[in-house]
Order: sequence, then C-alpha cells, then structure tokens
Amino acid sequence: LALSQSPPVRTRRSVDDSDSSDPRPMSAEIRSRAGSSVPRDGSPQRSQAAPRREPDSDVSDSVVEEPRTLAEQLAAALGKEAPPQAVVFDAADRRTRNLMNPVPGDDTVRPEICIASRSPADIAAIMSAVLARVQNLSPRGVLHLALVGGDSFIHHFVRQYVQQFNHREAAFLSQLIFHVIPVERENLIASLIGTVDAAFRQLCFGALADPESPARALQRAITVHLSKAALVQHLDIGEALVTSSAQTVAPFVHSVRVGGDDDVMAEETHDLQMDIWKQKDDAKMSLRDKFHSIFVAPQPQGDGKARVPALSLRTLCREKKLGIVQALKQLAPRPRLGQLTIVNRLVCATSDRARQGIQVVIDGVPYGDVRFFSLSPQLPAVPKTF
Repeated sequence: LALSQSPPVRTRRSVDDSDSSDPRPMSAEIRSRAGSSVPRDGSPQRSQAAPRREPDSDVSDSVVEEPRTLAEQLAAALGKEAPPQAVVFDAADRRTRNLMNPVPGDDTVRPEICIASRSPADIAAIMSAVLARVQNLSPRGVLHLALVGGDSFIHHFVRQYVQQFNHREAAFLSQLIFHVIPVERENLIASLIGTVDAAFRQLCFGALADPESPARALQRAITVHLSKAALVQHLDIGEALVTSSAQTVAPFVHSVRVGGDDDVMAEETHDLQMDIWKQKDDAKMSLRDKFHSIFVAPQPQGDGKARVPALSLRTLCREKKLGIVQALKQLAPRPRLGQLTIVNRLVCATSDRARQGIQVVIDGVPYGDVRFFSLSPQLPAVPKTF
C-alpha cells in the first residue's frame, strides 16, 4: 500500500458494503490517457455522439461516456503497451459514480477502469489482467493499482490477490503496489493507513469533507496520491477460516468482529466457546461465556524490530449473576470489558444448543450463519502482506 509520506513508524500489519450498493448493473467505460473514450472497433472517436449527462453528479458538467465491455477496458488499461498505473472504480457503488468521469478542465493524464459490478468473476478477471501486466514489466518496473470503493470492494480484491499471486517470489510481489482510496469516512483499510500517514489522511479524508464538491476534490486527490506517494506500508494478511453451510477461507488485514463495537454494550449476546493460544508460552486457554462482542485485529509491528505476527483480542462479556442486594441496586447486568490480550491463534464455536449461527464481520464484510471460525495472524503461504 502506497503512502503519501514517510510514516513516523514503519508498521506492518497483515484488507460487501451491500447497503451502499445499487443492485442494478451499470455500464462500464474506459478512457484513454488523454481522457477520451475508446471506441469498440478501435476507430477514431465519433465527434457527433452526444454525451449523456449524469443527473445526480455533483460535478455538474461531467458526462457519462459510451459503455465499454470489461474485456475492452482491461485491454486498454492493462495491456502490454499501457502505462504502469490504473484506477479501478466500483461502478456498482453509488458513491463512486461521480468519480468516474474526468474533472472538466483537468488535463491530468490518468488511465481508468470502471467495472460494472464487484462480482467475484469481474474482480478475478481484473486481477488476472493485473498478474499478466506485472509479468510483462521490466525487472525494476512497478504497476500502481488504485482501488476506489467501499470495504467489500477492497475485501474482494485482497481475496483475489491472495489466490492469484499465491507462491510468488517477494521480488515479483514488490512490482505491484495498491493505493486504497476511501469513498466514505468509515472506510476501514483507508482509516488504518491514515493512522500512520497524516498526509494521506489529510488528502483523501479531507477531500471527502469538502463542503462544495467532495467528488471533484476526491478526483484530484486520487491524481495527487498516485503522483506523490513514494513509500510503501505492508499490512499483514491474517487468515480467517469460516464455517457455515460451507467452509470459506477469508483473508483480512483490518479486523474480525462479532457483535457490536468493543466499547459499546449490545443488547444481544452470543453463547460461545472460545479457545485461544497466547503468544508467550503458546498455552491453550478455553473460555465459555455470553459475549456481547469480540474484536480481533492484527497486532502492529512497532518500531521496526523483528517480531512474530500476532493478533490483539478484546472481548465484551455479560456480567455474571449478582446477589440479591446487588440485583436490587442494578436492574440490568453490566457488560465487562476484557483486557487487551495478545494471542497466536483463536478458535470460536457456537453452542450446541444454538438454533442458528452468528454473524462474523471480516474487514467490514458480514458473513452470516457462522457456526465456527478460526483466526491466524498471517497466511501460511506467500503473499503474507498487502
């Protein structure tokens, strides 16, 4: 992940906004480096074609160009002759629609891909083209790939990155750099980057807070970030094994959560059996309780010293039953906030008496009806960082 400036601490951590997505498919488009559309048949652009205006855009004089297929977009933006940078938008997300057209009067050169949906097939095709493009780079060449979308969009790219770049050498992996661009202030991965990169936080999140035109401000922020970012932050990729009706391996870089926020009491509790292995002695500890919430995140590296990847765990449990006098003074049990614990591995399962599974949120993406999940701080194979 590219940084806008040198972070104060070089930190290693090992990234489906369904509520913000429009279920209707949108047409995708590709623009050349000069910002013009690329005709389907490769012929010169037809100057008489009247552009269709986007009614809900806050960039009033932006236009929506003629649709292009994903294959045509990939050939133009990630072909052998394409420049070593591309911007991928989640065009199925309403928050990115205002970002897909060039800013009027802005002559910035920026190749772009706008995909019509974030289906696994589409993102798999994009990452397959990215893999081929990296293979065609010179030994010292680098491909910069900006991802503009919500948490689920980034989550799917991390999954495909892990699958398609599996077992590649470190030198090869270093030739691909991701730039995560937030589309809302609650973007988890972008917020994580912003904790160590003040310039990135001010640039991108400042653009989202622009009172006049956040879309136009964010368009410019994308261009500035791609041109100014110089250093790279490595985020450890953890592994979540989730079992519901089927078993799923889901990589994560930010967090895994059950229930509400770790410092907010949720009315619902989950009867769970948890086994953890602590970092110091690798001894197993078991706990069965009614949990309001469980929050797990990769442990930050610190000041650059070598360390074993680990997870930080925080739980919020229901208070134990009180005596009669205490119960009279307190009508509802108070939650108790568990201390932060560093663990090597965590396994969690629902009670045998539970009629349904729980919801586990991985990097902001919900996985429903989960009966069992296990967490490890790092993937067993390369790539280990994002």
